[in-house]
Amino acid sequence: MVRERVQGARRSNRIGKRRSPGLEVIERDGTWHVVGTVRVAGLDGRRRSSRVRKSTGLPATPETLGAAEALRDNWTVEIRNQVIHGVAPSVPLSVAIEQFLARAREHERKPGWREVATMQDALKKFGVRHLSDISSDEWTRYVDTRCEGRAAATRERYLNTLMSFLNWCAKPGRRWITDKALPVFERNASARKPKHRLRRRVSEWRPELIRLLIDNASWHLRPQLWMQWSTGQRVSAVLKVRLCDVVLVAGREQVNFRKTKTGEPVTASLHPAAAEAIRHYLDRRGRLSDREGPLFLTKSGKPYHTEGELSGHNRAAFNNAKAKARACRRRQALATCLDLRQMGQKEAARSEAGRAWADLKLMSQLPSIGSGTFWRPR
Repeated sequence: MVRERVQGARRSNRIGKRRSPGLEVIERDGTWHVVGTVRVAGLDGRRRSSRVRKSTGLPATPETLGAAEALRDNWTVEIRNQVIHGVAPSVPLSVAIEQFLARAREHERKPGWREVATMQDALKKFGVRHLSDISSDEWTRYVDTRCEGRAAATRERYLNTLMSFLNWCAKPGRRWITDKALPVFERNASARKPKHRLRRRVSEWRPELIRLLIDNASWHLRPQLWMQWSTGQRVSAVLKVRLCDVVLVAGREQVNFRKTKTGEPVTASLHPAAAEAIRHYLDRRGRLSDREGPLFLTKSGKPYHTEGELSGHNRAAFNNAKAKARACRRRQALATCLDLRQMGQKEAARSEAGRAWADLKLMSQLPSIGSGTFWRPR
């Protein structure tokens, strides 16, 4: 193959001669290339060499020679930093984000929507700049601007994802950003781990309170709550159950969860009461010909949005059931207290009022969205 030479371009073809240390810019196939060997003494005193044969991607013209020489100087500094300080050559932010989202995960899990959205925001802000060129002050100002006016818990969730990415970039083997260059943010400990998340009072949920919540749920939410109570699964797993995954034959009631939080399928038995609730739901729901379709539909008969990592959108129905159950418990307590007072049992009326107040407080601590399991079968 005969290579064409650009008029006026320098070329290095010293056959049989040893090239002097250092990098130089040469023309090859109409493109500026950087070739040579960089010899550096490390902190331990040992001399190391790094051979470079890289294309700049710039056309070999006099106008682009200065840019090619600037790239040569930058690559020389990067190689010296890697040998002396252990800092690998940095990469553009877009390349780092692409590799971060494509990294190996447990159970072959895909990136979550919050993780993808956070990375997209950072890419819009800094573009294709190298990670080493983005200072910690720029990261701090970016987060402060991005989370201005947001709740403290929202800011902490955003920082969790962002710091996960930056720490991944700083790990050995990549070292695209040094530990000293990692930004330091002021974190809110109470917002990161609120006290009400430390321990949910699951053991205090009596069967009558659970039944009260289920009975006050709408017709399309009631069988979902029965299945949660019977199997202990999360809403994200319950809403992804297909019609063919449920067996409602008397004495053999069971459900197969294909997608769970652990990534493994789980087969669980159904309580007869839960199976009966699902039968009543299917009688009213109808349209049972699509066996591969979802078991549970919204009140308007549409599938829940469970693509990707989404758990579904039953927030409004769940909040309505919670409000109705609290109102029902309040009415029950009021009627009981009135009856006890009429019989002259004032102390028993006070005790009933105290129990009702404790139950209402417990029921108010339920998550506003049924994304998790807030009780377990007894």
